[in-house]
This record gives sequence, structure tokens and C-alpha cells, in this order.
Amino acid sequence: MAWRPDRSVLIAPFLAPADNALHQFETFGIAHKVFAPFEGYLHALSGRRFADYDASARLQLLDRPALIIHDRRDRETPWEKGARFAKLWPGARLFTTEGLGHNRLIDHPSVTAEVMEFLKPDSHLPTPIEP
Repeated sequence: MAWRPDRSVLIAPFLAPADNALHQFETFGIAHKVFAPFEGYLHALSGRRFADYDASARLQLLDRPALIIHDRRDRETPWEKGARFAKLWPGARLFTTEGLGHNRLIDHPSVTAEVMEFLKPDSHLPTPIEP
């Protein structure tokens, strides 16, 4: 029997690995024409394509509350991706930080406080808000 947590906390999630890979290609100056051979190589190794891991088709099936944490100035995974992730997951709430980027939010006091409040067994779960 699989373990199913009562709640989930995700930090800077992305929906589609292909979008994230292309964003990383741009960050490192890799030409987009390399993407198709890159995905082909990964497919040959694993038997899977990036589309197999696209969360957008599955998020609406989740029935547990989630707290999605994302910084508006995240350069690795754009904030819009996390906002969309939260919008597609029923019962999810987006907690947005400002100016922490992708890495500094992990141990920022405001994030820690939000997560601890969300994970309290006796806490009232937050009402989902539209991003």
C-alpha cells in the first residue's frame, strides 16, 4: 500500500519538463535545435518522453491540499509556472515571495513560518486563492 501524505508542500514547481529544459537551454545559451536530439537521446535511454511527465494533465486528479511556494523573481523556474501549477491543483494555495529568487526562499523565515503553519495537524487548511 502506498503512503499518501495528508498535505504537500512544493517549492518552485514546474508543469512540463520540456518547458523547463528549454528554459535551461536559453539560460546556458544552448540552441533550441539541440532539444529534439536531446529528447531523442533521453527517450532511447529511458523509453520516456518529456510529455510523459507533464503534470498539467494529472494535477486536477489530486485530492489533498497543497502549498505551492514560488518567488516572483525566480530565474530558474518562472513564477508563472508555479502559479499555474497551483491553479490546476484543486485545494492548492500559492504563497508568493518577492526578491528571494529560486534558492534563497528555502530557508527564509517567512517561508518556514508559512510551511509550519500549513503542516500543523490542527491548523485550518488555507482556502485556495486564484493566482
